[in-house]
Order: sequence, then structure tokens, then C-alpha cells
Amino acid sequence: MRQKYPFVLSDVSVKGFGMAVYSKFPIEQQQVVKKDNYIFLTGSIRVDNRQVYFISATTSTPTNEKDYAKQLQQFKQLSAYANTIDSPLVVMGDMNAVPWSEQIKEFMEHTSLQDSRKDLSATFPAQSPLQIPIDYIFHSPQLVCEKFTTLATTSNHLGIIGYYDFKGDEKKDKKDFKNVIR
Repeated sequence: MRQKYPFVLSDVSVKGFGMAVYSKFPIEQQQVVKKDNYIFLTGSIRVDNRQVYFISATTSTPTNEKDYAKQLQQFKQLSAYANTIDSPLVVMGDMNAVPWSEQIKEFMEHTSLQDSRKDLSATFPAQSPLQIPIDYIFHSPQLVCEKFTTLATTSNHLGIIGYYDFKGDEKKDKKDFKNVIR
């Protein structure tokens, strides 16, 4: 993977948990944000001489009231950080919430981010015929998601991939998806 995506930002500081972002482009302004035992990765890449920021995050699985409250707090932290970025932005990760949940609706409302999903492309559990969509790539209004789909099993989740362009540039040849987020 490092041959195709040579630039990486990762964190494995929490025992049993790790996150990584791989990129074909150099990752600038990279940062591991840690607040109240919540970690997410952030940075930017330059594509077609334009800056695109990203946040990679995972929220807690709400299996009880305490975990639900923890997840709500994580969404608030994610929203607050996303709202500090006034540039093209992608927020991606396992959010452990379905698109019709209050958590996702409020997150999108508070950040003005859009869900890249074009349908209910389910991602979890990968080995089951009954799956739910809990993995996301959200994007800011400055970007257009040309295509979004699931990939083969990558763990207990199906992978997701999105093809993006800058708003106003989407009139280019649709077969030439240059900017990809996986």
C-alpha cells in the first residue's frame, strides 16, 4: 500500500486502537488531535494546486447510555473542529451511527457537510447479509462527490470510496476521476 500511497499520517497511541490516512499527495499541516480521550487525524493535501483539508475520525459505539453520551460529545468535538476550517473539507471514518440517526442529522446540520453516500450503501458487518451504513465520507459544499461506492471487505467493515472534484470543475470528462478518497 505504501508504494501506491507513500504519504501517511497515523496514530497508535491508544492500546488496541489505531488510525491511519494514506495519500498519493504529501500531507501538509498534519496533526493528531487528542481531547478528552478522543483522537482524530487532520491535515491537508494539495490537489490541482488547491488545498483540501481532511479529518479522519471514529466515534464510540453507543452500546449503553454512557457510550451514547460519549459518542454525542465526540460528534460535538468533531463538529467544532470541522467548523474551524473554511476551505474544502472531507470528514471520513466509522461514525457508528446510521444516516437517519439524530447524531448524523445534527452533525450534518451543524457543519453544513454533505454525505457522499448516494444510496444506503451498507458497510457493517461485512460478513452478514444484513448490514447497516455506519462508515462515511462527508464533504463540504466546495466539493462535489461524483461517485460513491463500497469496496471489498477490509475488516469487519466494507471499505468505501468516493470520487471528488472541486465545485465548478465537475464539467470535466466524467471518466477522469482524479481526486479519490478511500
